[in-house]
Parts: sequence; structure tokens; C-alpha cells
Amino acid sequence: MDVLGRSAPIEVVAVTDRRRDGVALVLVGVLLAVALTTGPAAAAGVHANGTITDCGTIDQPGGYELAGNVTNSSDDYCLQVATSNVTIDGNGHTVDGVDDLTGYGVSAVGSSVSNVTVRNLTVTNFYHAGTVEKASDVTFRNLTATASRDHGVVIDGGSGVRVTDSAVDGSGSAGVFAVNTANLSLRNATVTDNAGRGVSLDAVRNVTIQDTLTANNSRWAMTATNGSTVSSATNYTLTGGQSVDFSAHDVSLRANETPPALPAWKHQLGPVLNATNESAGAWLELGYDGSSLLPGHDEGSTTLWRYEGNWSINGGSNAIDTVNDTVNASIDAAGSYALLADEEPIANATPASLDFGTVHMTDPATTRAVTVANDGQAPLTVVVVGATGENASAFYVPPLIGNLTLQPGENASFDVEFDPTTERGQLNATFVAAHDGSSEFANVSLTGRSVAPNVNVTTGPTVDFGEVHVGTPSRGRTIVVENNGSAPLDLPDATITGENATAFDFHTDGDPTPHLLAPGDQVAFEVELLPASLGTKSATLEIAHNVSNRATVTLTLRGTGADLRPPQIANLSAVDATDGDGIVTDGDAITIGANVSDGVTGVSDVSVNASAFGAGTVTLSNGSSGEFYDATVVVDAANASADGVHQLDVNASDAAGNANDTAAGSVTLDTTAPSVSITTPMEGYALNGSNLTVTGTVSDQFAGVQSVAFDDGTGWTDVGFDRGAGTWNATITNLSAGAHTYRVRATDDVSHVSAPI
Repeated sequence: MDVLGRSAPIEVVAVTDRRRDGVALVLVGVLLAVALTTGPAAAAGVHANGTITDCGTIDQPGGYELAGNVTNSSDDYCLQVATSNVTIDGNGHTVDGVDDLTGYGVSAVGSSVSNVTVRNLTVTNFYHAGTVEKASDVTFRNLTATASRDHGVVIDGGSGVRVTDSAVDGSGSAGVFAVNTANLSLRNATVTDNAGRGVSLDAVRNVTIQDTLTANNSRWAMTATNGSTVSSATNYTLTGGQSVDFSAHDVSLRANETPPALPAWKHQLGPVLNATNESAGAWLELGYDGSSLLPGHDEGSTTLWRYEGNWSINGGSNAIDTVNDTVNASIDAAGSYALLADEEPIANATPASLDFGTVHMTDPATTRAVTVANDGQAPLTVVVVGATGENASAFYVPPLIGNLTLQPGENASFDVEFDPTTERGQLNATFVAAHDGSSEFANVSLTGRSVAPNVNVTTGPTVDFGEVHVGTPSRGRTIVVENNGSAPLDLPDATITGENATAFDFHTDGDPTPHLLAPGDQVAFEVELLPASLGTKSATLEIAHNVSNRATVTLTLRGTGADLRPPQIANLSAVDATDGDGIVTDGDAITIGANVSDGVTGVSDVSVNASAFGAGTVTLSNGSSGEFYDATVVVDAANASADGVHQLDVNASDAAGNANDTAAGSVTLDTTAPSVSITTPMEGYALNGSNLTVTGTVSDQFAGVQSVAFDDGTGWTDVGFDRGAGTWNATITNLSAGAHTYRVRATDDVSHVSAPI
């Protein structure tokens, strides 16, 4: 029968009975179906409605609650869970074994048992207050396990046991003892005042501990043996109130309540721990608070140190992870351990920059102060101070006499003088304090402005005008004088000197001096060349100024007087030599004339291109020795161009090879007779009367019609014609009867006569 009076098979398993101080009572695992009769109290203690009033075995899933305190000293297992999916809520009551120092208070037993929760319960005066044997997924929440004869809470086998929001104290041995299990979790647990270890782990894998206190236990706060691994312990508080984050394998730990003095210039991260290895492969990974490090704490030097009469870096592996703030080290001996980081000096110089402002080169030196402070955690020895950089010579730092040691928090002041004597403008350097620390040298940026005028001519040392036509001023060449210094620039005078000084002059805008230029200002002026003759001209432009270490500015002016223009041609004419008009024909003479002059190298040749009139190129002569040149061209119709208007071009060149081609004028060539015709009457016309009017047309393309002549058999007589209309007419009176024959002809303005018709 079970606790509810039912007959059922039971599983007898091999169990090591830890009540016998190491003597193991082992039952051979067999499956027996027996009729088990339980005592009346056990049967009555667990009720079908889930109420617990006394000790008993729970073999049905469900939720159970204590109706009140339970006192019982006669059962080996007071409350035993023998099935899965069970919750026991103590409702704040107590299960008291009184003087039962061999029994178990509350237990979950059996490899088939899982998903068990025991909460809100105090268990006292048992051999073990809480026991898990081979069961899995068991939670003790808000459990108070007190005054156990042996261990407070025992986990033997199984997996996934959680002790949460619980307290274990006053045990005769370990507070929490776990063996041959995995995935054990202690969270927000208090394990104090136990006669043995606080937490004892034997062959336990993957233990997590969070927000847990183990204090005032007689032996180790935590022991991990036989391959036990604490995967993560966070905010694990040991005796003395200091918490620690760690992972560990086969290591025993407890707080060192009387830690030894630290080595000089070392910073401690976390508490000093007593630790020992429980196997050859023991290791400990300690976490630290990287955010707590101050300037001068060298995080990268953090290592695990061991104290055995003297502090030394722990032997074996010692690896820091500055990303996750951990140090992993092997533990190969018992001793006191602590994470220590080097304390280093840090040199800082203030202010970050020092501006001496504007100083005239002739002024006395200006002095400012630089402070060098040791903001680190170890002594700082300053060995050299000085100025360095491009303009270091403008700054002076009195040298140290010997070394200067600054304790953490101390500082010293150093004078820096700004005394520019040769350099001008913005001057920069760096104050440097060299020291024995590993940090960078202490630096201060130094700057000051040394002012003095400076003169600069942007044009360059030579102004070349090139070739300039004699007697004509050149294009002005711009000269820019600027003050690229830092004080006013005085330009009192500018003069042009030299052999050909008179050939050069300032433009009409005038002399650029006197002039006073502020720093950065400039003045621009123009110089021009007016050569009076051919050949090279040179002179020197001198500009006086007030720059003390600069000579007078001199510029070379040069250029060449040259004949750059062709002869001038004026008053050109081309006419018929006979009548002075502009129409010619074969054999006529054309008179061509022009005034030609060149005032520099003189006229060398004047000619006219008369090819259109069959005469080729004809040279004009200067018969009167003045500026007038002329020539006569005879029209050769056989070699001339077609009739029409033709241009006569006169070309004049000088001795320098300059040429001018200018049209002399237009002359019309006409070698063709006029065209004439009779319009009325027609051939064979019969006249009824004695008077007859004869009409016709007449034209000449170029010269124009001069006259129209009519022959009525009595001889040629001029008749009237209309030049504009191109018509003519003649009237014959008193004609006699019979046949009459008439002829007409025309003459143009160059005496060409058409054939009679």
C-alpha cells in the first residue's frame, strides 16, 4: 500500500546513505511488488485534497500546501516526493524534526522524478533539511534550511536543481552539498554559519551562482572538486561583505579576512581571496570592474598575484580580457590571491595651449607659466623641459638642474619666454616635459606673433616690355608692392634710374609713393615704355621702404624700340589718264597716285597690282622726293580680265618688312561696242503716207551709250535716245513712193561703235 493506502510496486535504487559519516549502505537495485504498510501518521499526513498535515509520501502529481507546522521525529523521510510535477507550498510554516537527527526533512527521490518545486518553507532539526536524489528540475524557493546535523541541502545525481531566494545556516557540515549532478543554480541564496563548507561541489558540471552570500562558514566558502566547474558566479559575496564575479574549475575559495599589504604601486581590483587547487588542472577566472579604474591604473597590466610570504605574479597561465573585464589564471598552489594592476604616473601640462599674443621684435621677452602635474598613481620623474618645433628658437625654457620628482597629485610650474629676434609672423613651438613614465610626454602648444613690416613685389625682379613701336607708349605693366609683414610698411620714394631712364615713366596714374601700407595691404601702379628710337632700352626702378633688414627694392625695366607698323597710305586715286574718269578701254592709260609715309625705318617699296588691266605689278615712283608716289598703267585688253569693275590694290612696305595693302579705287574696263536694234517698222513695212517714225533699243553694259546715228540713205545723222530707257527714235518726212533702206549704229563713252544694222 502507498501513503494513500494503495498497493503499488516501488523502485529500490542504490543510494549512498550520507547519514553514516562515510559508511555507505547500498541496496541492490531490484523492482519488487510488495505490500507496504505505512504508519498511520504518514498515511494521514498527505491528503487527497492537497493538504499536508504531517509527514508522508507524495506519489501523485499536483499542488500541495501545508496547513500548519509539522513536527515529527520518527520518519526517515518526513516529506518525500516520489513523482513528477509536484509543488509543495509551505505557506510560511515549519517542518521540524525536533530531535530526529537521522531523517530527511523534504526530499525528491528517484530518477523518474522531475518538475518539483518546494517553496515558502522552513525545515529544521533534520539530518538533511532538503534532499534531491537523482531527481531533475527541482526548485527550492524561499526555503529556510537550518540546524541540520549534516548538510543543509544535498543534491545527489539528477540535473537542473535550483536553490533560489533561500537560506541555509547552522548545518553540521556543508551548507549546500552537490555530487554527480549538472546545471545547478544558486540564486539570491544565503549560506552562513555552517560548520563545514558553504557550498561543496563534487563532480558537478555547469554551476551558476548569482547574488548569493556565503559567510561565517567554518571551512571554504566554496569548494569545487573532481572536475567540478562553476560556469558563472556573479555578485557572489564572501565573508567581509565583498562580492566577487568568477568562473572556476576544481578550486576552493574563501575570503581573506586579514589580507597582507599590497606591493608598492599596485592597484587591487576586488577582494583578496584564499584559494587552493583541487586538481592539477584547476583554474580561476576572476571578473573586475573596469569602470572603477582611475587614470594611472594600467588595466592592461592586470594579472593574478599570489601571496606566500611575498607577493608575486601567479605562475602558469595568466590571461586578461579587457573587453569582458576578466583574468583567467591557473591555480596550482594554496595561497592568498588578488587581481593587481600597475599604478603609473601620468604627466599632464596645462594650459593645453599658451598664446603670447603680438610682440614687436624690439620688445623685451614676454614670460608665461606652464604647470606640469602628476595626475597618475605613482611618482613621476621629470628629466628634461624645453621647447621644440619649427620656431623653437623664439621660445626659451630655463633648463632643469637635476631631475624633479612629483608624487601623485603634485605639480610644478615652469617659465616659458617668448623672445623673437630674427623671425617674424606667427611662430609656433611645443613645450615638452620629458619624464620616466610610460605615458606620453607632457606638451603645451606655444604660439606668438612677432610683428615687423616686410616688402614684397609680386611682379618679379624684371619687367619686360618686349618690342614697343618707336614713338608710341607701350601698354602699362602693373607692379604690385605688398606688405606681407605684420607692421605698417612705409614706401617714401620710387625712382627710375639708368641709361634709358627717360624712356620709362609711371603711367598717368602717377608715382606710387609716398605710401603707407597696413599689414596685408598692397599698392598697384603701372610703368610704361615710350622709345624714341630703335634698339634696346633698359633702366632700374628703385623702391625705398622701412624694412630694416632689407635693401632697397630694385626692379629691372627693359624693352626694345622697334618698327612694328607698316607705312601709312593716304589720298589714293586711280583714274583714266586722259579724261580723269573711271572708265577705260584697250590702250587707255590709268594714273595711280597715293601719299605714302613711314616715320621709323622709311618707305622701301610702293607697288600696284594692275593684272586686271593686263599690266601686272607696277611700281609707284616718288619723283618729287616727298610722300607722293604715282605710276601710269596702259590697258592691255588682250591680257586683261573680263570687262567690269576692277579693284586696284596699292601695297607699301618699309625697311623693317612691315607691309600695308590698301585699295586705290575702282576702275571700269570696257572693250565691247554698244548693242543697238530697230524695233519698228518691221522689214517690208508698207507706208501709206509720206512721214515715217523709226524706233529701236540701245544699250552698253559698262561705259554707257554716247550716241545713236541713223542713215536714211543720205548719210549718218545723230538721233535722239533715252539712256535710262535704252531706246532711240528717228522721224523721216516727205518720203517718195518706192522702197527705202535704213541703217542705225551706236557709240559708247569709250568710242566703241557698233556695226550698222
